Amino acid sequence: MEKPANTSLLLVEGKSEVTVIPRICQECGIPQNFDIESGKSLEQLKTAMKTHLKSTNRYKKLWVVIDADTNANGAWESMKYILEKSGKYDFDRKMTLPVDGVVIPPRDPEDLTVGIWVMPDNSSNGMLEDFMLSLVPTEDTLLGEATSTVDRLHDERDRHNMIFKAAHKSKALIHTWLAWHDTPGESLSVAVTKHLFDTSHPLAGRFSAWLSRLNG
Repeated sequence: MEKPANTSLLLVEGKSEVTVIPRICQECGIPQNFDIESGKSLEQLKTAMKTHLKSTNRYKKLWVVIDADTNANGAWESMKYILEKSGKYDFDRKMTLPVDGVVIPPRDPEDLTVGIWVMPDNSSNGMLEDFMLSLVPTEDTLLGEATSTVDRLHDERDRHNMIFKAAHKSKALIHTWLAWHDTPGESLSVAVTKHLFDTSHPLAGRFSAWLSRLNG
């Protein structure tokens, strides 16, 4: 019997989220009864979000994961602006983003219920990689070594050609950390399935609880 089409969509900013989030779902025991679509950039994600909010389609829920980057509040404000401009949602324009993420129902039940999560934790600057770094087990010994190395290179960046951008420091750190494992250099999604991260961490719990509301 053919599986019914999913009626929920998770819209994410990049390709890493497309592979990592399903593995987190698996580790946290969340059925993935939703589609995932990558915006491939922040601006493309915003365009896709606006399109879905305007469209009449099979989806009933739209969850959005974006990176805070260097301005967590600004990322949240950009999401509120899109929702406000759609004219379909009632919410306090001054509302701060809850640490557990937010779910906003539409005025008209025929429109999309929207969920927002700003990586890493709805309050701090950063991105998916900062979220994952928070899940590194406390007993891990390699992360401190990787941090020392990446910090040194970051401070000496003028000496090195082709060094990572300052805004991508957490990407450099987590991939340095992964490179020192056996097997070196595996992807974040594979690292999740190999239990290199602590998915019982409270942050993972908050994210998985928010994500679970996308099902059903």
